[in-house]
Amino acid sequence: LCFNSPGLSQVPGSETLYSGDKPAEMAIPNPVIDIDFNGDLLTDQFGNREAHLSLRAMPLIPQSFHTLRLKWDPTCYTLNRYSLGAKASPEIEIVEGFNELVIYPASDEPLDLSLTFIVNSFEGICPGFHIDALSGIIGDQKSNNTINLFTMHKDLVLSGEPQRIYSALPTQLQLSQNQPNPFNPSTGVEYALPCDCAVEISVYDILGEKVCDIEKGSKTAGYHQAFWAGRNSLNEPVSSGIYFIKLTAGEEVRVIKTQLIK
Repeated sequence: LCFNSPGLSQVPGSETLYSGDKPAEMAIPNPVIDIDFNGDLLTDQFGNREAHLSLRAMPLIPQSFHTLRLKWDPTCYTLNRYSLGAKASPEIEIVEGFNELVIYPASDEPLDLSLTFIVNSFEGICPGFHIDALSGIIGDQKSNNTINLFTMHKDLVLSGEPQRIYSALPTQLQLSQNQPNPFNPSTGVEYALPCDCAVEISVYDILGEKVCDIEKGSKTAGYHQAFWAGRNSLNEPVSSGIYFIKLTAGEEVRVIKTQLIK
């Protein structure tokens, strides 16, 4: 792509980084992309604090392209998971970094993204999240200009006492994905029991052989945690690879897959 004009122009609501001469019929909206960014501080049944964020981005002009860069302080937040909306375009690409996500939305479709962060520290006000949006508008090449670039910046600061997000007792058997995953040397898994019952949590290797039991006995209804230190029933370290954690509670079974990396 070629930039043809040495001048800069200002568009209300955004910052123009570099702009060629725009054709008269090419109306630039204010802004080029609409971004709705909000979130809440929540706490789970174990007292762990989480930040739940919702991001919606809607391009406002055809033949545009965008790069969104979401940044956070890694000493305060750890990205746990994210998910796109059910109608997400296959053109959307997300690149995950240590303290940022780089998002490439589709050119003319809305982007809906939900994110969950673990809050590593909390003193009433957490440091904010920051979004940089770089938008490009493809112009009329017959008029000898090819692209106009614009930037937008948004910040989000979460404050206040976290809300609780779990009821007193679960209504069904649940086995959450272990965290961290992949892991080294140990990992934890959370599970929920709707009633008092006998529980067994076992680890199996890729061949289906039992490695060890990490939980066994009677448990009351409610939320529980179990931990695996990456060792077998003889307390020997196991090798790197794929493992399966199986929860048996009464007659019900739940299984998750995890990976040990050394």
